[in-house]
Amino acid sequence: MKKLRIAGNGIKIVGLALLLIILFTTIFYLLFRNSNNLIEEMIVNKIQYNASKEIDEALIKLNTEKKKATIISGVETNENIIALTFDGLTDRETMKEIFKLMNDSSSKATFFVPGIEAAEDSDTVKLITENHQKFGNYTLSASKEILNDSQEEQIKDLCRTNVILKTILGIQPTLLKCNTINYNDAILESAYASNLNQVVAANEYLNYQSFTSYEMTNNYIKNLKKGSIVTIKLDGVLDENEYSEASQPQPPAIDKAPTDTGIQSESLTEEQKLLQVIGWVLKALNENKVKTIYVEELGLVSTATGQPQNQFATTQASAFIGTAIVKSSSTLISDNGSKIKTDPIDYPDFQTMIKANDGKKADVVDHLYTSERGVVFTFRGLSNDLVLEKVLDQLDMIGDVKATFFVTADEIEKYPERVRKIIERGHDVGNGGVTQDSRLQSLTTEEICKEIYKCDVLLKKIGIETNNYMPGYGYSEGNIREAVSAINEGDKEFNLITYSVSMVRNSFAGMNSQEILESCLPVHVYKSLKRGDIAYFRMDSTVFGENDDMIAELVDQLAAKYVFNGYVAVCIESTEDESIYETIQIPLDFKILPLMQMINTYENADSGQLGLYAIQEPSDEVETDKVSQEVATKMIYSDYIGNPSVSGSNLKGFTDTTGIDISGKVDTDGKNVVFLTFDDWGGDPVVMSILDVLEKHQVEASFFIIAKNVDVDQEQLPEDEQISPNPNLLREMALRGHDIGSHNYFHMEIDIDDDSNEKEALQTELVKSNQALSRIVGDVTKDDLFFRPPTLAVSKAGLQTVFECGFQKSISGDFSVHDYDCTSPEEVYNTLVYGNGTYNIEAGSIAVLHINDQSGFTAEGLDLFLTENEQKPENERYTFAKLSDYLSNK
Repeated sequence: MKKLRIAGNGIKIVGLALLLIILFTTIFYLLFRNSNNLIEEMIVNKIQYNASKEIDEALIKLNTEKKKATIISGVETNENIIALTFDGLTDRETMKEIFKLMNDSSSKATFFVPGIEAAEDSDTVKLITENHQKFGNYTLSASKEILNDSQEEQIKDLCRTNVILKTILGIQPTLLKCNTINYNDAILESAYASNLNQVVAANEYLNYQSFTSYEMTNNYIKNLKKGSIVTIKLDGVLDENEYSEASQPQPPAIDKAPTDTGIQSESLTEEQKLLQVIGWVLKALNENKVKTIYVEELGLVSTATGQPQNQFATTQASAFIGTAIVKSSSTLISDNGSKIKTDPIDYPDFQTMIKANDGKKADVVDHLYTSERGVVFTFRGLSNDLVLEKVLDQLDMIGDVKATFFVTADEIEKYPERVRKIIERGHDVGNGGVTQDSRLQSLTTEEICKEIYKCDVLLKKIGIETNNYMPGYGYSEGNIREAVSAINEGDKEFNLITYSVSMVRNSFAGMNSQEILESCLPVHVYKSLKRGDIAYFRMDSTVFGENDDMIAELVDQLAAKYVFNGYVAVCIESTEDESIYETIQIPLDFKILPLMQMINTYENADSGQLGLYAIQEPSDEVETDKVSQEVATKMIYSDYIGNPSVSGSNLKGFTDTTGIDISGKVDTDGKNVVFLTFDDWGGDPVVMSILDVLEKHQVEASFFIIAKNVDVDQEQLPEDEQISPNPNLLREMALRGHDIGSHNYFHMEIDIDDDSNEKEALQTELVKSNQALSRIVGDVTKDDLFFRPPTLAVSKAGLQTVFECGFQKSISGDFSVHDYDCTSPEEVYNTLVYGNGTYNIEAGSIAVLHINDQSGFTAEGLDLFLTENEQKPENERYTFAKLSDYLSNK
């Protein structure tokens, strides 16, 4: 009886457990039936995968544009090609074996990855780009129900997947593939709004069960339509609607013995069967000479009628397709291989043009004065087709990137398919002349004119119109500048292009890509490429020996570290004696744009159009209204806003300081207005992050600039003081509506003694600072000459000199944040909110912050401060103004 009671109790326990399981399952289902699953929610809500910004932007785009993504499907073509794609992921070891098969067969494919699986196994996902394959968005969980979701839910799904993939791989996906063979308008609109401009519709599906022998596989490939999109599913079985007529195994040819029986026994796992099928497919493709291409390249494939199927190519590409290369050089090759001298080109009278030019020299364009948030990548040297292919693939892999390739007359004739390949990928083509080596510098002006003209003639014959000329190696010495100036006397004007930074130099031999970047762009000097910079890569260099991957690797690393991201310094420890900094990367999000687009786009500040702008009058013509010493002395009492940390007795050179402002505040007539001001200078990453925060909160501020950093006339400085200026960043500040003031030219302090030599040196620097700033932004800013004393230290002689030189206000301030040695964004925020230990922000306060490269926490701390301020009741909230709103004399 005892045993029976125990058994009975056991049955009760089991029954209770079953009831609890059913109850929890029901609750779980009710709670999460409208989400993909609990694991998904946990993953996508990680901080590093936060897609709230992208979702908000996509929903706005959906409601304002209502455009649809285009569908990439198979094409009818005479070219023996297919596009190969893989759906989903499998385990890491199997993926490694797949990539080995791909690499061994030199095959291309696009892997469509579900976001959840990517987040769970990011290392496996990284194998895709590490093996030089492409990837796309396969939704969060490859759910077949996404087409039935609301567009808001679709966008959340797609944007979250985008963020996961971009975070892991550093590249924004642009392709979408859903777990379906059909698409409706709603998902196409959601895709476009989520920056997935193209969706893929495969017409052939395979999986691990598709074939039981190589012979079956080979027959399938033989019957496969050219131009098909073939998808191999890496997990699961095929749905009924994923079978097509071509997908059915064809009977083997009876007159051939099997080359590979490939018997699949029950002992093989699904992963082993999958690898066997993939291996057979790749082998059959190679044996039947079927080339694999990336799925997005189908838009550039010539159809049976000879026309491009999709219009993804540029105007240059459409002009090139189907156009024969005509040999028009002075040297042609005869049937027996000997060179025949001929000169069919009808050259203009360059001697007359050179005489009329009277020795003038063309400007050298090594950097573009532009408000475009972009840089240019330029390339030369087509002799190594493998390097070219790897560079083109890398540019595609990076994302929406278009580069500029300068080709020579000889290359147009010798490598027409390589030139065509560049154009069909959507890249810009420029005039590379003829002579590429140093002999170019010893040619006569007429000979150089002929080289430029000859290449131009050949480019026109293949439908390319360009006025951008880059000499070999970017040379500008010898007669090159005069030749470009002389040829511009004709019907067409050429731009003489060189570069801002060369990524391939003889001194880089034996270095890896990281060492080259550190040597070429040391982080203590270059925080990023500057907008308007021109980076140059020589693809035919022998510097890297047989390493055909190096140029593509440099392209990838330069884009990732100096274009899409940049460096700032942050303080990790600060004491009274010293501050210790470390360098970190933050997003910059510049674009890589074709040179032609950058040069042919002109700025219109009134309409908001970005592009090239003109540097204003030469320095010696930028004048200020200077005043006498007597007037300047009076202005100290009316136009100097002081610094409360300096008492009247500390003002050097004054016997009576009565009436001199030492409050450091602006009279705002009782309004709760605060003035945010920023001093010094820094690189694009730190400054752009601050500008973006100000724009986010619709705050205008005042910037006091160390003017040497934007002076375009560096050649007049001693060689050891010359730097690479960044006028475009200053232009950005002005276009966003901020005040631009002087923080002197070299940051010379103005607490000088009443000494004629010191005064003369200060006068020179003050005038020079205003001239440099005015040349860049004089046409878009108010004519308010504001000055901030470096370190805020002043003297009577110094202030007199400032006002004598035409400055209308000298403005210090009452609240210094010392953000450059704050050790976290929270410390910047706390200082702004709770004070600096001596003073607090209040109505009329002038807060002094910084834009130097050590202010890496300033933007984030400022964002916290402004966000909290916006959440306060209106009567407790600060409003923010720029100094000119209250202090302008105009």
